[in-house]
Amino acid sequence: MLFFEVRVKFDKMMENGVIKRVTEAYAVDAMSFTEAEARITDQMRPYIQGNFEVVAEKRAKYNEIKFDDGDIFFLVKFNLITTNDAGQKKRAPLHVMFRENDFDEAKKAAKTYMNESMVDYEIEFIKETKIMDVFMRDPVDD
Repeated sequence: MLFFEVRVKFDKMMENGVIKRVTEAYAVDAMSFTEAEARITDQMRPYIQGNFEVVAEKRAKYNEIKFDDGDIFFLVKFNLITTNDAGQKKRAPLHVMFRENDFDEAKKAAKTYMNESMVDYEIEFIKETKIMDVFMRDPVDD
């Protein structure tokens, strides 16, 4: 999977009924920047109250997202540790995003995720992201 992080600016109806101009970030499963922009525009259409624009797009570092019942997306950077024939340790980065309720749940989910692997690893960081939601491609579209 290939993910793009897309920031959009639009007029949003707030809970108190006031329309406010906001900028929000979303992760979009897409094959290209063009597809990511088209998909975010289509997905956001029901929530748009006026102006809408894509203000930034970038390829995400992660290529896997683990969904749980949480509300917050956390980015975890693992360093996979291997040893070559000369006994030298090599570290290869692996970024995975987890949806959890808080930092402790994200850390627990990250450890559980890596326990299924036979590779030695270390967690370099876990950080909360500003991602509001993730839009996955429909498997029928593939």
